[in-house]
Amino acid sequence: MKKNINNYLSNKEDKKFRDIDFHHLVEMQENGLTDKEISKELGVPRSYVNKLINDYRKEY
Repeated sequence: MKKNINNYLSNKEDKKFRDIDFHHLVEMQENGLTDKEISKELGVPRSYVNKLINDYRKEY
């Protein structure tokens, strides 16, 4: 099941990042990749990765 990040975004300026597979992001984090490595892999800012991971922790 692919859960899209759309559900977690409310800010219009984040539209360009909405195609990221949220489960892929979490899987990379659980496999020990740093936020810097994840941001490079996904092509998004590290601060955005931090935001998504923090949102994930609040939800789950």
